[in-house]
Amino acid sequence: MQEIPSIVHFCRQHFEAALYRDPLPADKLIPALYVPTPMISDRPDTTQTYMRVVTLTLRIYHVDSLTAFAVADELAERIASARYQIPLVDDGEVPTGEVLRLEGSEFAVVEEGVAQLTLKWRNRYYYQRATYEKIKTLHVEEQVK
Repeated sequence: MQEIPSIVHFCRQHFEAALYRDPLPADKLIPALYVPTPMISDRPDTTQTYMRVVTLTLRIYHVDSLTAFAVADELAERIASARYQIPLVDDGEVPTGEVLRLEGSEFAVVEEGVAQLTLKWRNRYYYQRATYEKIKTLHVEEQVK
């Protein structure tokens, strides 16, 4: 999944902090950006595609709630001013020229010194189609009554 490293890369360009993924250690450095496993739901989309809705909830740890909230607000503002488009990056964090289009962002203080920034986007995938052998010859017999 190329989207999550791209979001992390975008956020770290605007917020210098220690980066943590699952599991979150008890002795983390402050400020910190915690990237948990996303929530993914899927559903039918069109006759040829299905959709996966990905929800990523980033947690921003800081010295107090007000500062954590301000950082989440700043990140949400940067995302909005970029038209909700996150430049995709490859494994070496080099931009690929493609973008991820987010649906929007939500942020709130969830506990003392911790703000949560929720990002959501949709991906479409084609269904696997059964393959059949093509008709090579078609014989039609016509009868008149």
